[in-house]
Amino acid sequence: MKAKGMTWLQDIVPNHMAFHMQNQRLADVLERGPHSPYYNFFDIDWQSAEPLLNGKLMVPFLGKPLVESIDGGDIKLVFTQKGFAMQCNGQDYPLSMPGYEALPDIAADIPQLRTLKQEDVIGLPLQDWIAFKERLFAEVSADAAQRIVAQVNNNKSLLQDILKQQYYQFHYWRDADTMINYRRFFTVNELITLRMEDQFVFDEYHSFLHRLYRENLIHGLRIDHIDGLKDPGKYIDRLRQLFGNNCYIIAEKILEHDEQLPDRWALQGSTGYEFLSLVNQVLTDNGGVEKLARYYRAQFPELADYGQLVYLKKKMMLETYMGGELERLTQYAYQLKIAEGIDKKKFKSALGMFMLHLPVYRLYPQEWPPSPEDIAILNDTMEKAKVKERTLENVLDVIQSWWEKPVNNKKYNDNLLIWFKRVMQITGPLTAKGVEDTTFYVYNLLISHNEVGDSPGSSLYTPEEFHKHLSARQYLYPQALSATATHDTKRGKTAVCA
Repeated sequence: MKAKGMTWLQDIVPNHMAFHMQNQRLADVLERGPHSPYYNFFDIDWQSAEPLLNGKLMVPFLGKPLVESIDGGDIKLVFTQKGFAMQCNGQDYPLSMPGYEALPDIAADIPQLRTLKQEDVIGLPLQDWIAFKERLFAEVSADAAQRIVAQVNNNKSLLQDILKQQYYQFHYWRDADTMINYRRFFTVNELITLRMEDQFVFDEYHSFLHRLYRENLIHGLRIDHIDGLKDPGKYIDRLRQLFGNNCYIIAEKILEHDEQLPDRWALQGSTGYEFLSLVNQVLTDNGGVEKLARYYRAQFPELADYGQLVYLKKKMMLETYMGGELERLTQYAYQLKIAEGIDKKKFKSALGMFMLHLPVYRLYPQEWPPSPEDIAILNDTMEKAKVKERTLENVLDVIQSWWEKPVNNKKYNDNLLIWFKRVMQITGPLTAKGVEDTTFYVYNLLISHNEVGDSPGSSLYTPEEFHKHLSARQYLYPQALSATATHDTKRGKTAVCA
């Protein structure tokens, strides 16, 4: 590429990683639990209000409920070069350290296993721990290990006892729709998110990328799903500090109509969804759209109200597939003691209504109360929520007072900000799933506008408005990517131009 005068824009995904045992960091968490240096690397709620998940990570990959899976032989103990593991659906989940204590008595005949519990061993750095286990289990008699495996797998009660000792809990995959104790990417159980706000996580994640940049092998960064991060602004500041001002950095950010990137983000701009929308809008004929709209309303009156359809699809997504996320946010509000005195069931419903009516993917508050611009959006959201559900008006009023009439209590306000940032990490996925992945496949008035960054509910641009927007974009972000298609484009061409 260098010989051809080309540069490399590296896509980075700081929000999530694979929930798979080839992910060594995650496997280490399941094996060593609190002794793993990566125990808090992933966005896991270890103090879950759900008793079965308290101190355990939910593993929602069973094809049927746990008891049925055990009875059907879908979960079994195996012995590998890495040690004992619980095998399920083709993956070997490492046996957690407490699980070794629950092995049958014949395991005491394997002296090597005792060394796993030694304090100078159990807290080893990951690669040293892996190397230590390889040496240790190479010395273990395969025949002795297989006798243990057979005894456990032939005794369902013993197998269940061992499963109870794990730092993880197997679940039917559909359970994640109503209860979950880790943040996932959208509604994908197989993608677990990171605590990128933690300096250790940031340093660990970017060390290899920074080396590539120092060696002049990559020349810029494209940040995937920046809205999933707890504090995108702080993340960008750290990224800019690490890579320097000369590094070309853009972020994948879906901007609603007339929405701009936050001023404080030190970026060259976005990945260009809004440019795609601008071009699409100005090239669409107003007269043709009106003719299509009249026909569409006549044929499909129940689908013609785009705003109502978006609300219904977001509501369906929240209630059917993201109930676990809503429950976690509710429980977190009470853990932080910001919702005390409010009926929990009503608070959960009111929070859901707020999330359904937020007109943008998310907000980025840096302090409490938020900025006047954010408060204007929040108030508009609450008023629409009250109109939709009058029975929750009192609870919605209380929530609205948190930013309209903030109390003089720093700890309380700090907790509000912490909780609100967590809510914002979920409103983006809710909108994406409810609009891009659902409404766009139901509302078919003019499908060329059913694209990420665009909207079939937006008014079309005149050439004058188009040039006005591009002039502002040229002034604010002259180096932003100008895309006429992206990896998210469902119906257009596949090329991307800069």
